[in-house]
Amino acid sequence: MDQGIAAVLGAAVGVLGTLGTAVATYGAASKQARDQARATHVQRLRDERREAYLSFLEGVAHVEKALRMIEPMIVGDDPAGISQAALNDAIDHLQAAETAYTFHYRKVQLAGPVKVVESALQVWQAVALFYTAMRRNATAPLSQENARRILTSATKVAALDAEFLVQARGVLEESTA
Repeated sequence: MDQGIAAVLGAAVGVLGTLGTAVATYGAASKQARDQARATHVQRLRDERREAYLSFLEGVAHVEKALRMIEPMIVGDDPAGISQAALNDAIDHLQAAETAYTFHYRKVQLAGPVKVVESALQVWQAVALFYTAMRRNATAPLSQENARRILTSATKVAALDAEFLVQARGVLEESTA
């Protein structure tokens, strides 16, 4: 009888050991699957954010083209010397920039986070103001005072764009850590 009990106890210990190992293995596999899903989600979100931020920055090229057309003339002493054609081309580029920022802002808004969305909104608003200022000067000769306002608007756009880049880069870098 002692041998029978010993055999049953031995078998029970074996079964319990096997069950314990199975439970531990299942728990480890579940944790690994959750960790992998979390890592995949973080990478996907980072990629979506990167795409949204890059799309938003498409407007920058148009702003830079507009500035290249008018900056040498605005910085000079005679803003009235800006040709109407150069002014109209600059306005067209600013309109394209404003359109691009308007379209792609929604992507940034969706991708987040809030600090980048707020920064993008500031860029978008500054470009809209810059565009409006340029349109106001489309038909009349440009005064020195208006030229300074336009240059101030352009400088503000550049500063806000740089801040957007800092915010976006910070989010993308922290997502990979």
